[in-house]
This record gives sequence, C-alpha cells and structure tokens, in this order.
Amino acid sequence: MVLPPKVHLVICNTMVRHELAVSKYNARRAECEEGVRNLGEVLPSIRALRDVTLAQLEEHRSRLNDTIYRRCRHIITENDRVCQAAAAFQTGEISELRQLMADSHRSLRDDFEVSCRELDMIVEIASRQRGIYGARMTGGGFGGCTINLVDAAESHEFQQRVAADYESATGLRPDIYVCEASQGAEAVNLGDPGPRVRTSFRSSENYMTECMPVTVGAGYIGSVVASQFLAREYEVVVLVAHSRGYREDPLHRDDT
Repeated sequence: MVLPPKVHLVICNTMVRHELAVSKYNARRAECEEGVRNLGEVLPSIRALRDVTLAQLEEHRSRLNDTIYRRCRHIITENDRVCQAAAAFQTGEISELRQLMADSHRSLRDDFEVSCRELDMIVEIASRQRGIYGARMTGGGFGGCTINLVDAAESHEFQQRVAADYESATGLRPDIYVCEASQGAEAVNLGDPGPRVRTSFRSSENYMTECMPVTVGAGYIGSVVASQFLAREYEVVVLVAHSRGYREDPLHRDDT
C-alpha cells in the first residue's frame, strides 16, 4: 500500500486528554469480548470479531444488548472499511477515502463512543477545508489526535486554517504536523544516516564485520526489536537525531 506523493498525512493534536481513556479502553475491550462469547454460542468457529460478518451480527442481534451490539458493529464495519481503504490506495482511488474516514469517525463516535467534543470539532473543521481527502480521530480516543489526508499542494494552508478555526472555537492552539510517507523499515548506510532516527545493531563480537543496521521506530516496536537483539547478546546502539547532528546511545537489557 502506497501513499501517493500528492497526498500528505497531517496530524492534528487537540491538546486535550481526558482521564477516562485508560478505564474506557479496558471497558471497550471487555464489551467486545462479551460480544464474542455471546456470538460464539451460535457461531462456534469464531475466535474474535474479525471472524464475524455484518450479516451474521444482524442475524444474531437479539443475543446482544444494544451497547454490545454497537461495539461489535463498530469493529466489524471498521475492519471492512480498512480493507476498502487499502484497495482505494492500491487502485489510486483516493477520493473514496473521504467517505470511508467520515464513516469511521462517525462509528468511533456513535457506536464505540470513544470520541469527545474537541475531536469531533477538529474533524468537522478539517472536513470543510480545501484539499481534504479524509479526516478521523486516531488512537484511544477521549482527546489526542486526528489523522487527515490532504492534497500536498494545500497541506500548509490546511495547517494554518485548521489551527486558527480550532483555536477560535476552543481557545486551544493545536499542534499540527504535516508528514510525508517514508520507505519504512530498511537497511541503511551508517556512514550517511540521513534525516531519520535510526536504530542500529552491532555484534559485540567482531564489531566491524557483523554490523546490522536496522531502521525502526522509537516506540513499542523499536523496543521489541531491540530487546530481541539484546537477548541474543548483540550490542545495540541507537542513533538519536538532535539539532547538532546525531548522538549514539548504547542500550542495555534493563533499558527495554
């Protein structure tokens, strides 16, 4: 799946974080698991909601209370929207993403109930801007960020207009980041690290000949990858970008 060069990913931070996020996340997970248990009594082959079709959900709706039904409907329809979005990227039909992302946000708001006033507002503001291909909340909800697909020629004006309109409506100045798609995980030349934060793994035995440069993120996935190499007794060195270049930070098992 490729993000076309003409499309920028714009991340808008609402600058709010409601304390409900953790407890509500656990509640949503429990509600989905309850839905699987109830549906599993008549659909014994299912292991998760990904195994349930919308037609099956509607057929057995009477087995679920309204809240559990809506939670299940969100998961099932969202999985379908993801597949449709992937197909739209593959075929270049980017215009189809607008409705898919609008439906996704609406489902997150109404069926999964993890949105909030600020998220709804910034999505609404973004959706009426020129060059928008789609907008929706992202993450755990109850605050945080939205993702927006924007025509590259309009992305900087989009950034300014959304920031101004959101601040006018809420009194909060959002952080808005205009991003471009990158290659992702790849082998890199450590002699020319380039404009990315990279994690490289060096064998502590035979330092010069067993260097395995790897590009990973700085979050959970990076930690998992680093811990696997540390467990195999590799020396792990993180190249950290800063204003004056790069800094090398060795990692130890306790760090991950």
